[in-house]
Amino acid sequence: MNYSLSSLTKIVVQNKKEIDSIKFMVVNNKLKVSIDNTHRLIQGQNELYKYIKDIKDKAFTIDYDMSIDNLTEKLNKLSISVEKFEEKTSSHQKLLLDHVEKSDEARMHLKDDIQSEIRLITEKMDKINEANSNMPKLSTPFSHIRSPVKPKEELKNPFITNLSYQDNNQVLMKEAPQLKEWPKFTGEGEYYHMSFIKTIDMLQEDYAIPDKLITARLHSLFEKSAKKMVLWHKTNKWQTYLVFVQTRNNHQVG
Repeated sequence: MNYSLSSLTKIVVQNKKEIDSIKFMVVNNKLKVSIDNTHRLIQGQNELYKYIKDIKDKAFTIDYDMSIDNLTEKLNKLSISVEKFEEKTSSHQKLLLDHVEKSDEARMHLKDDIQSEIRLITEKMDKINEANSNMPKLSTPFSHIRSPVKPKEELKNPFITNLSYQDNNQVLMKEAPQLKEWPKFTGEGEYYHMSFIKTIDMLQEDYAIPDKLITARLHSLFEKSAKKMVLWHKTNKWQTYLVFVQTRNNHQVG
């Protein structure tokens, strides 16, 4: 079959149009497919985001619920601890009150016992004094010898300058009954002289005991090397012996 050039040209042009049409259709089809795929991808992504969000919301709700449960459990434990602490505190307070009550009761019993002992001792002393007052006087070979009657002035003043050493001791013991044990002075030690001097000063101040009675007692109060002082000094002045005691002590300290 013979075609002319123009016919062939027309056929080529026609075929080209058809090819371009086919290409356009193919391109349009691919584009449509691509757009559809894109829409599907976007929709799938949105669904995936929604699914992830649902999972997160559920997870948060679960964590929140668990947090509330944990908090409730901790509060319950704390309440139990507080109740136990209150029980122990109440128990301790009760024990303390019981102890205080028992201590007060024991103190009252002790006070009653002491007062009872004091009453018994007082009753015994009264009986002893009564027995002594009712005791008959014993006669001695020298009972017929009477002491000379002293003037009233001398009887008012118990410190008689012409009394013997034994009489002086009796007067001292009578006028200073609180002094049960007289201090000694040996001239040794650092502080022994202080108690000795304070005792003598107390006798002079509280009982107005004169120097003569005090110095008459010194020969039994001074001991060891200090006793020689009484033999060296024949004086009735306490101040002389006081200076000796202080000087003696200063030498010992030095």
